[in-house]
Amino acid sequence: MPRADALFNVADIWEPAIEKFAAATHLTVSVYGAGGRLVRGPVYPTPLFELLTHHGYDPGIIADCAARCLGQTGARPAVVVAPAYGLSVVGASLVLDGCVVAAAVAGYALADFSQRSEIERLARDAGVPFKDLWEVSRLHEPVPERRLLLHGELLQVLGDTLLRESQRTVEIERLMRELNEDLERQVADRTSDLATANATLRLEVTQRQRAEADATELVRLLSIAQEAERRRLARDLHDHFGQEITALRLSLAVCKERARDDASQQQNLARAESVASRLDADIEFLAWELRPTPLEHGIVAAIDSYTKAWTAHVGIAVDVHTAGIESGRLPDQVEIALYRIAQEALNNVAKHAAATSVALILERRDQRAVLVVEDNGRGFAVRRTSRGPAKQRLGLVGMRERAVLASGTVDIESEPGKGTTVIVQIPLGAHGS
Repeated sequence: MPRADALFNVADIWEPAIEKFAAATHLTVSVYGAGGRLVRGPVYPTPLFELLTHHGYDPGIIADCAARCLGQTGARPAVVVAPAYGLSVVGASLVLDGCVVAAAVAGYALADFSQRSEIERLARDAGVPFKDLWEVSRLHEPVPERRLLLHGELLQVLGDTLLRESQRTVEIERLMRELNEDLERQVADRTSDLATANATLRLEVTQRQRAEADATELVRLLSIAQEAERRRLARDLHDHFGQEITALRLSLAVCKERARDDASQQQNLARAESVASRLDADIEFLAWELRPTPLEHGIVAAIDSYTKAWTAHVGIAVDVHTAGIESGRLPDQVEIALYRIAQEALNNVAKHAAATSVALILERRDQRAVLVVEDNGRGFAVRRTSRGPAKQRLGLVGMRERAVLASGTVDIESEPGKGTTVIVQIPLGAHGS
């Protein structure tokens, strides 16, 4: 059972009920807990109660009645009436679970207060002016003891009902408090678990970011080494093989001059000269692809020069449009990325697209460099190719890796029979431009 004091702290249960009872009976009600301590009230002070209280007088019958009620035992203790000076109070023991846990006392009622001598004696003992006590007593109607006992029985029923309701409310509050405490513990435990999981996740994310940063840096260094190797190979092709081919062509020219009178020999030498010319052109184009000299003069010049050489080599026209870049240079890393991606995109057109025309757009938009390569070829299913064998998507992967190294992105739009569009966007703010 809850502590007795807690049962009387549910004000929204006790106050309205006691207030209505006191107003109906014209009595002041007080509730006393164990030990005779006042726990509720006084409720609805009557004029007589206020007058005596104002003058600091207590005839003692309220405390006596409460003590007698608290001292009772039994499942249904009797109602107690305590008189003094022609006044009466009625008390009821309040029982919960077979035990008296409180007492409710209602008063003061006029019982035998008609004689002037009683009023004078009370006024004298209470230190109250007789005139004031007389005027107040005239406002109270005498209450027969039978009716007073009935008030006590009603007060007892009301008190017992309120006690049970208070017990139920206190028990519900206790259960709710325990549930809340349990929920708070669960939340605290869950929060602790989540904090641990978050800390682990943050560590894993940090480690992964560090690994990705290391991988990106490694790819960047490999790209730099690759460009350096391209330059070396381009020089070797141009200087060594170029000279050898030139010497071969000169030797063929001398042989052709010496064999002027031999028609058969002239035909063989002519075929050899044609092969040498093609080798010379192929070596020149290969050296060009490895390291285009015009890139040193800017991306626009390099793209223009490369597309012309590419068209001459593969026979597909390229319509080039540039905007916002002609008057200035882009950062070296951006120009290299754009050039290599354009180169890879055109090579893919030559190898796979079966296209008859290509449009290349190179623009500077706000703080972005944008490259668009669009062909009218056979197209392909982007999603299926992206999930296909590595050798089928090597070119796409290479373009995306180069874009990532420059902090950019590559988007590819294509459908079978509807051509292909490669869109590259590189933010220039990340490169100090």
